[in-house]
Amino acid sequence: MDALAPVAAVALAVPGAWPWPLVALQAVAQLLLFAHRGLYRRRLSPSVLSELPALLGLALLQWYVAMEVLDAWAPQQAIGWTVLACGAGTQTALGCAGRAAVHRARRRAAVRRPLSTLVVGQGAQARQVTAALYDHPAYGLRPVGLVVAPGAGDEDRAAGAVPLPVLVSPQEVGRAVVQNSVRHAVFTAPPEATPDGPALLSLLSGHGCRVWLVTGPGATASAPADARPDHLWGFTVRPLSDGTDRPVGHAAKRAVDAVLAAFGLLLAAPVMAACALAVRLADGPGVVFRQ
Repeated sequence: MDALAPVAAVALAVPGAWPWPLVALQAVAQLLLFAHRGLYRRRLSPSVLSELPALLGLALLQWYVAMEVLDAWAPQQAIGWTVLACGAGTQTALGCAGRAAVHRARRRAAVRRPLSTLVVGQGAQARQVTAALYDHPAYGLRPVGLVVAPGAGDEDRAAGAVPLPVLVSPQEVGRAVVQNSVRHAVFTAPPEATPDGPALLSLLSGHGCRVWLVTGPGATASAPADARPDHLWGFTVRPLSDGTDRPVGHAAKRAVDAVLAAFGLLLAAPVMAACALAVRLADGPGVVFRQ
């Protein structure tokens, strides 16, 4: 969809026809610039308003380069500043509309299929983060456990009004990650602030979890300066791990599991078909249960 915005902008804003290689170059440049700017990175709270400055700036850059190229190689098709402004504005508007539709669809999908999440921390801030995740399902994060430091008191172990299992040791966290298919973890304090923090970060990253660190006013954490901030209902969060640190062995095991499962289904298909036929003959329609 992003590649269509510059093509449509050229068709709407340019009086004459551009050479098709230049139009194709505009579309490819759009994708490359967006990827370099980080506009395709997964975010907790994607918003067109936050992306608008980047979209407009990149559109102006693309159209300025196109204007210079046309002026040098095809003077008869050169464009002026007015066409540049109209083209960049049209491209930005179309890009915003398309990305807004995509963000809306992703938020709806996140509500329907939330991802299991662990909250790592204790005290009032951990309870507030947990409550925010429960109260705002549009983030697509469903808390399934609270990870606290060994020796934490009863107050620190409480998850507020949200009943969550409390995990203490890395072994318990590892089992919870596997059993609940955890995909996100939110630290409310820097991992190095607790003895088990670095081990937990390594464990979660090794399982392919995206790890976030709560920062900002009222937070006790700091994050790497090069990490792009995101928002979680009043909290500023920064990524500590993007979930791509999973060892190759995990991907190989998943591939082997998928192949073996498919092979098992093929072997069991005749038996399952015979059972379905028997149920159909004995009890009539309704072999597949629907709810």
